Amino acid sequence: MSRCKPTNDDTRFQPPAITEEDIRWASRLLDLPDNAFLGKISTDPRQDVLKSMERIDVAACPGSGKTTLLVAKLAILAEKWQYRTRGICILSHTNAARHEIENRLGNTAAGRRLLTYPHFIGTIHAFVDEFLAIPWLRSRGYPIVMVDTAICERRRWQRLDHQWRYALERKQMDESSVRIVDASFKLAKKNGKFPFAANTKTYKNVQRACQETAREGYHCYDDMFIWARDLTDNVPAVIAVLRDRFPLLFVDEAQDNSEEQSAILRDLF
Repeated sequence: MSRCKPTNDDTRFQPPAITEEDIRWASRLLDLPDNAFLGKISTDPRQDVLKSMERIDVAACPGSGKTTLLVAKLAILAEKWQYRTRGICILSHTNAARHEIENRLGNTAAGRRLLTYPHFIGTIHAFVDEFLAIPWLRSRGYPIVMVDTAICERRRWQRLDHQWRYALERKQMDESSVRIVDASFKLAKKNGKFPFAANTKTYKNVQRACQETAREGYHCYDDMFIWARDLTDNVPAVIAVLRDRFPLLFVDEAQDNSEEQSAILRDLF
């Protein structure tokens, strides 16, 4: 199978057609029998998954080879990809898909293409950070020193005077209990409503600690979804840009998505 010539990225996206010969090629690339995804008489339902270019959900038991099937499809797509600045986006909760590609396809041209621009393979958090939250934070004057929930929570707590920490502790709160829920630093409790009204000194001082910690460049993992949502709310044109940049999306282990993650992926793609 020869790779298609790159096309002008101003043209309308056309997904490559996948044939049975392409599937046999991918099987050989993965050191599997030629009919690994086709069955003895080409009745294996996995070939329908490999050929499909529509929205599709794949459900199967653990260890049944879903990630291997995904890697085979990605290898075919990478080999036939025509676009210089548009790529395939592959998201998961862990880097399992990326590791599988590195392990199974790392020595192949198709595998190396998947691991570089214009494609993206990584976690949902990494995608949100790179393409939405971090650029938006920097544009608003917030530096990025570290994205780490435990460290960010500790720095927020340390910025509070003893009297405000004591007030929170009396409400059974500690450094891990404080949450922000929007880009204006509205406060919430980890599991429930923040126990002080917005006009109280305790609320205002905790809010100030969260703002100052962000200005120092320290952020919680989940805060990045807040900033991503703030970007899409204030600059909705970014959605069309991302859809054009990544005309194909694969989500591995989609059942593990939180409601927040599912919502932002639905809005983006």
